[in-house]
Amino acid sequence: MVQKCPKVVVALTVENAQAAIQWYTDILGAVEVFRIPDNQGGIAHAALELGDSVITINSEYPASLRVSPNNVCGTPGARAVACNLFVGDAQVAFDSAVGSGATPIEPVATQFWGDRTGIICDPFGHHWKLSQNMMPQTPQDIVMRGQQVFNGGR
Repeated sequence: MVQKCPKVVVALTVENAQAAIQWYTDILGAVEVFRIPDNQGGIAHAALELGDSVITINSEYPASLRVSPNNVCGTPGARAVACNLFVGDAQVAFDSAVGSGATPIEPVATQFWGDRTGIICDPFGHHWKLSQNMMPQTPQDIVMRGQQVFNGGR
């Protein structure tokens, strides 16, 4: 159970909060701490532990400007938020997520910052970077490699 909140808690708005909670627990290994149903069959607020982090989930409430990424600007799959989840094996997590309804966005590959990372869009429109820490880098190494990737070393 959540005793103390981490510095950052990601709040996700989804079209089907009950299905999202089930998917996040089954596929990403989250543990549901609590949920508060609303009087319209949705979920006003739910908290999930994901490792040492917390994510919250709520149903859409357009009057309060809370809409899922699928409805942001009317563009299905629009990315309003991306979450980065560190896992033991990025390829296994990626394959499991895709096999359970996620859409692959970027395949798992070794990135310039040293992690193996793949990106999926979950069935609720949120992008997840599934990362496996492989070679910790110094900030200077990351900047140098990033410059090589993004602008030819300038």
